[in-house]
Amino acid sequence: MSLLRSLENPLALPRQQAFMLRQGLHCLAVLIGMPLFFALHKAPHWPEAVVFMTMLLPLSALVFVALTDVLHWAQILVSFSLCLMAMALASAGAGMGSVGAALFLAAVEAFITFDPVMIGLAALATAGAVAGISLLRAPLSLPASTISVLDLLCLAGSLFYGLALMLHAVHLHKVEAQRARRRNPDLLPLIHQLGDFVVVHDRSGTAWALNRHFEHHLGLPPDDLMGRGLFDHVHVLDRPAFLRAIADAAGGEGASNITIRLRGRGEDLSSVEPCFRWFDVCINRFENGHAKKREEAEADDQAMIIGVYRDISAMRRVEQELDAARVAAETANQAKDRFLANMSHELRTPLNAIIGFSEMLADPQLCPQDPLKQREYAAIIHSSGEHLLHVVNSILDMSKIHSGTFPLQPQPIVLAPLIASCCAMLRPQAEAKEIELVQIHADPWDEIVADQQACKQILLNLLSNAVKFTPRRGRVTIAVDCVVDCLDDIQIAVQDTGIGISADDLTRLGEPFFQAMVRQERPHEGTGLGLSIVRGLVELHGGTLLIESEPDQGTSMIVRLPREGRPQDKTEGREWRTETQTRRGVPAEISVLKEAKVKKIA
Repeated sequence: MSLLRSLENPLALPRQQAFMLRQGLHCLAVLIGMPLFFALHKAPHWPEAVVFMTMLLPLSALVFVALTDVLHWAQILVSFSLCLMAMALASAGAGMGSVGAALFLAAVEAFITFDPVMIGLAALATAGAVAGISLLRAPLSLPASTISVLDLLCLAGSLFYGLALMLHAVHLHKVEAQRARRRNPDLLPLIHQLGDFVVVHDRSGTAWALNRHFEHHLGLPPDDLMGRGLFDHVHVLDRPAFLRAIADAAGGEGASNITIRLRGRGEDLSSVEPCFRWFDVCINRFENGHAKKREEAEADDQAMIIGVYRDISAMRRVEQELDAARVAAETANQAKDRFLANMSHELRTPLNAIIGFSEMLADPQLCPQDPLKQREYAAIIHSSGEHLLHVVNSILDMSKIHSGTFPLQPQPIVLAPLIASCCAMLRPQAEAKEIELVQIHADPWDEIVADQQACKQILLNLLSNAVKFTPRRGRVTIAVDCVVDCLDDIQIAVQDTGIGISADDLTRLGEPFFQAMVRQERPHEGTGLGLSIVRGLVELHGGTLLIESEPDQGTSMIVRLPREGRPQDKTEGREWRTETQTRRGVPAEISVLKEAKVKKIA
C-alpha cells in the first residue's frame, strides 16, 4: 500500500518515514531513560508511572501508520498523546516548562498536517488538556521567579524542535504544490471543454486530473478515478497494454493508440455484474511547448502523460452484431449446402424409382406381361410417391414452423387413444425387427389442450426414430405422467434401447437436416427433419424437449407440454427451450417417469 501511495504522491513516503523515525527515537529514548530514572529514584509513584505510560503512547501511532499508511490520523494520535502527557506531568508536580513544552509540541503535530479538521481536533484536545490541568491545580500559575533553569531548557528545546518541524513541513508542502502545478499547467480549464474524456497521467499511470465526462458514461464520480482508481477500473486483460502505452509515451516513443475496457456502473444499478465499456485511447507525452530528446524524456521523473479516451462501446456492439450476422449467414449457407447434400439422396431415390418404373410400364417392349409384376411396379411407384410426398411435407412443415405460420387448432385431447393409434401405425415396423413396443399410462384419461395433428406428428416422429435406431429384439417404451414439480404440465417420455447418441452430436440434435453419425453411406435413411419438426412443434405449444442419451445405452426423449395449452403471453408464461443431457452411469432400463436434471441447453 505504501508503494501505491508513493506513486500517487512522491512526497508521501519521505514524510511518513520522517514521522516514524522521530516517533521511534522518542520511544527509544523513553525506554532507555526509564531504567536510569528508576535507579536514581527507586520505585516510582503512580503519577510518575502514568507519565511514562503517556510517553510511550506514540508507539500506538507507529503501529497505526504501519498498518494503514494514513499519516494524518497517526499525527493526531501523537497530538492527543502529548496532551495526555501534559496532564500527567502536571499531576506529577512537574514544572511549567515541561508541561508547556508538551502542549506546544501537541499543537505543532496538528499544524504540520495542514488539515483544518485535524487542527481543529487538536485545538479541542489542547483546550481540554489546559482545562484539566487547571482543575488539577498544576503549577502553571506560579510566578516567573519559581521557573527553574530546567523548565527554560525544556521550553527552548521544544521551541527549536517545533520550529524545525514546521519549517520542514512547509517546505515539503511547497514542493508538493510546485510539482502539482508542473503536472497540470493550467490544463484543467482546457480539458473540461473537450468533448472526449481526457486524463492527465504520470509515468506510472496514476491519474492526476481528468474531466467530468467519465461520470456520464461510467456512472462514477471523478474522485473514484483519481490516483490509482482509474487503473483499478481497467479490465485485467487490458492492463498490460495500458501500462505499456504509458511507458512508451513517457519514454518519448510518441503517441500510442490502444483499445481498453473500463469498468463502470450499468443501467441496472442493482446488478452485481460488472459493466465494461470499450474505449479507444490515444496516449502521448505533454512536452509543455518544446520537444525533448529520448534520453531526456526517459530521465524526466515529472513526465506528464495525456490520455484522450473515446467511448466506442456502441461501435463495438455494431461490430459484434455484424459478426453475429456474418456467422448466421455462414451458418445458413452451410445449412443450405447440408440441405442440398441430404436432399439429393432423399429426392433422387424416389424420383428415379417413379421415372424408371413408369417408363417401363409405358414402354410396350419393357412392360412385363405378368399382371402381378405390373402391380408390383405400380406399388413401387406408389410407395416412392408417398415417400417423396412425406419429404416435401416435412420441408414445408419445417418452413412453416420457422416462419411462425404453422396453423395450430388447440382442442382437448385424451392422450391414451392418440398414443395407441400411433403405436398401431408403427407396430408392423417394430414387429419386423422383433422390437417390444410398451405403453405406460399413469392415468388413461389424461387430457391436454393442444393441436391433435401436431401432437400426432410429435409422437409419430419420436416413435419412428426410436424404432429406427433400436436394433433387433430391443425395446421402445412410451410413458405419460404428470410432472412432479409442475402439476400443470404433462410429460410424455419415449425411451429406447438403441444405439444412443454421442455427446458431440447431442449438442446439435434438433437442428434442421442434421443427422447423428453422418457418413457417405448412412446406416439409417432419413432427412434429418423429424426431430427438428418435433422441437418446433413442442416450442409452438409452449413446451420443452429434454433429450438424454449415451452411445450404446439408448435414448430418452421427454416432452413436457402445458395441460391448458400454450400461454398467451410468453413473458408471463414459461421458458420454451430444448435441453440435452448426456446419460452417464445409468442402466438401459432407466425409468422414463423420473424427473431429469438439465446440464446443457442447446
